[in-house]
Amino acid sequence: MDLLLVILLGVIAVAVVTALGQRLGVAGPLLLVALGLGVGLLPFVDVPEIDPELILVGILPPLLYASAVRLPAIEFRRDLAPITGLAVVLVVVTALILGWFFSLVIPGVGFALGVALGAILSPTDAVATGIAKRLGISPRVTTMSSCASRSSTRCVSG
Repeated sequence: MDLLLVILLGVIAVAVVTALGQRLGVAGPLLLVALGLGVGLLPFVDVPEIDPELILVGILPPLLYASAVRLPAIEFRRDLAPITGLAVVLVVVTALILGWFFSLVIPGVGFALGVALGAILSPTDAVATGIAKRLGISPRVTTMSSCASRSSTRCVSG
C-alpha cells in the first residue's frame, strides 16, 4: 500500500476514534490501542518492523520537550504532591495489580514478568487523568495532570 494512503488512513482513524471516544466517555488512547491491536491481528495486514531506537531517540524527546515547555512551573510546584501521586503511585499500583492478574491468567508468566507487562500497560497521561476525574480528584489537579500531556490554553491561563 502506498505510504501516503497509509498516513491518510491513520489520520482519519485517529480523528474518528477520538470523536467516538468522547461520545462514549472512553479515553481516546485506549480506543486507539484497541484499534491498533485489531488491525494488527488481521491476517492480510502487513505489520512493519519499526526500530525501537527510532522511537526512543527520534520521537519521544521532542514530545517530552514540548510537554515540558508548555507546563506552567508555578502551578506545577504548588500541586507537586497530588501530581506525583497520580504519576507515580497510580502507575505503580496498577502495574502491581496487572502483574498479579497476568500471573494468574497467563500460564508460565511469573509475577515479575507480569509486573513488567503491567508497567507497560499502566495508565499514564490522558488515561490516568480520565480515571482521576471519575474518582472525584480535585479539578485543579486533573487539569494540571492533563497540561503535562497535551497543549491547552486553559493550562496557561489558569
